This record gives sequence, C-alpha cells and structure tokens, in this order.
Amino acid sequence: MPMLIGNLPSLNGLKAFDVAARHLNFRLAAEELGVTHPDLDLHILATDRISSFQADGVDLAVRYGGPPFGPGLAAELLFEQEIIAICNPSLVAEGAEPKNAEELSHYMLLHDAHNSWPEYIDRFLGGGDPTLFRGISFSQTSHAIEAAIAGQGIAVATRAFVSTDIEAGRLRQVFDGALKTRSHFYLVKPRYRKSEAVEKLQDWLRSQVQA
Repeated sequence: MPMLIGNLPSLNGLKAFDVAARHLNFRLAAEELGVTHPDLDLHILATDRISSFQADGVDLAVRYGGPPFGPGLAAELLFEQEIIAICNPSLVAEGAEPKNAEELSHYMLLHDAHNSWPEYIDRFLGGGDPTLFRGISFSQTSHAIEAAIAGQGIAVATRAFVSTDIEAGRLRQVFDGALKTRSHFYLVKPRYRKSEAVEKLQDWLRSQVQA
C-alpha cells in the first residue's frame, strides 16, 4: 500500500493519542485527525505501556523520556518538552493574571499524571503552601486540557499539545514562564532495520515539528 503522506494529520504535538483517548472511538478520532482516506489503515494505540518493536510489529515510535531507550535502538530528538500554564480566555482576562501563588490559589488547578504544578509554582510564582490550592486530578493530559477549554480551571501542559487550541482562541497562555524538563520527545526505531517508508515518515514528522 503506498504511503499517503499528504493525507496524514498535522502533528499538533502528537495529539493523536489524546484524540483517541477522548473519543474512545477510532472512527471519530480518525475524522478529527483527518485520516479517513479509504486507502489508509489507521492504527491508534493509546496506552501507557511501552510497545515492543518485535512483539507488537512497531516500525517507528515516539517516546517520552531520554536515551538510551534500549539495546539496538536509535533515538532522534523530535521536540523538547516545554510546559506552559493555559486556561480558557474567559477565565483569566489579559492583564488580570495571578501575580503570585496566593492569587493563583483563587483558581482551580487542573492536574494530570505528570503533576508539574508544584515545580511550575516554585519556579515562576515564588512557591507556596500546597494546602492553599484547590485542584482536580486527571489520569490523562487530554482530559486536563479539555477541562481547561471548558473553563474549569488552569492547567499546565506541553506547549505542542495546546498550540492549535491557543491559535484558535480556545485557550490562552496565562504566564510567560515555560518550564523546561529533562525528558523530551524522541523518534525511536530499531537501529539496523531499514525501510524507505519509515524514512519518509520520519522526514514528514520532522517537517511538521519545524513548521
């Protein structure tokens, strides 16, 4: 089957995983991602488990962390993790951003499994007593982002995951500060497995990140 690069979705921070988890329906996820071409087979695996290149038939993976990812695997940095605070524009107006942790405590904080809020508050808002803050915790980042879009509070998320929502006006960046972490997103594949199709997909992914 020919590779239909032109029919692949925009990268949007690898949001395919979040879309699939949100819909829990591959057909609806495929429609949102724009990959409903009749000649294209779509396989979305939304899981916290690290897939096996051998047992699961994986040719190319995007993994979060840092190399090395295992013997015989080649890793290439796709994009760096950059965490920002975001919310619905109606929740915090321009010019009315909290100036410190005490003012931030008046808002509901939306947490995901990475729980980056404590580090973000320490870095950019001078720290604060954790007992002051109200919060809602989600097991997946996508759910925290959706809650932020719905105006339920302020979330911290990877910039690449929310850039489209910010551009569309569904979200806004609350503070200028961006938290850099030691873990980033990498393209990982078997070092000695050659495939023209995989090389083309890697080229496409690089172009989407650079766009």
